[in-house]
Amino acid sequence: MQGGIVRAGRIECGAAALTAQPSARPRVSHSVVPVMPANIPPVRPEVSSTQQWADPEEPLKKAEPFKIPDQLREQLLPPPDAPNVRPAPRAEPFRLPDLNISPHGGDTERSSRSKPEGKRFVAIQCPKLHLNEPAAPACRICYLPLELDAPQLETLQPALGWLQRAGTSERWEVVNPVILIGRAPGFSAVDRLALTLSGVSAAIADLHVEARLSGFRMEVMDRSGRRGTHVINPDGRKVRLEPGAPIRLRETGSIVLADEVTLTFEVDR
Repeated sequence: MQGGIVRAGRIECGAAALTAQPSARPRVSHSVVPVMPANIPPVRPEVSSTQQWADPEEPLKKAEPFKIPDQLREQLLPPPDAPNVRPAPRAEPFRLPDLNISPHGGDTERSSRSKPEGKRFVAIQCPKLHLNEPAAPACRICYLPLELDAPQLETLQPALGWLQRAGTSERWEVVNPVILIGRAPGFSAVDRLALTLSGVSAAIADLHVEARLSGFRMEVMDRSGRRGTHVINPDGRKVRLEPGAPIRLRETGSIVLADEVTLTFEVDR
């Protein structure tokens, strides 16, 4: 006991005993909450002394339109109206000449590469559209009668048919204005066909026969000088050719060279 205060760890009163526990220490937070000092003045925005503020009572001024720089204006604005220029006339479509190319083909069948340009001829068409000379009473290919008042048309040298070599599968298209026939007749060109006969004897001259086309006519002449060329037309007559004297060869007629080679004038029907 000290100064009226009894220090005891435990006091027992009668039957009941009370135990005094040591008092708990209060918890202290280590976080510090800063307190704004009361004597710090508020922060105000900086205002320039030369800045002018609009008077709220004055009316707003109308904004000026935006001006496009001249350099930019030339790029944005469309060009000025062009002068009224008359358009150029339309060109006519390019038309290929009628080559009359035959559907046949093969190693043993020969034709000119292209139909030569040149003289034009007047023709009429039969009901099957075959070309014929205007004075013909019937079609030279299908034998149908031709109308006297049939419309006429102009055409380049038409393909007349084929020269078929008898006993072989060789044949040549009749379309070039000049056809040279022989053992070595020369070279072909746009306006002529050199028809070389292979496997023949010396009785066949290098240039034996010359055929010329004029519209729907084919005329042949002997060029060998031996008087060894004959023409057999559909009437069956065999005519000997005189050198330099042409004779007309008709469709289905034949040319006989030195009694060795026969060429028949055929048409596709």
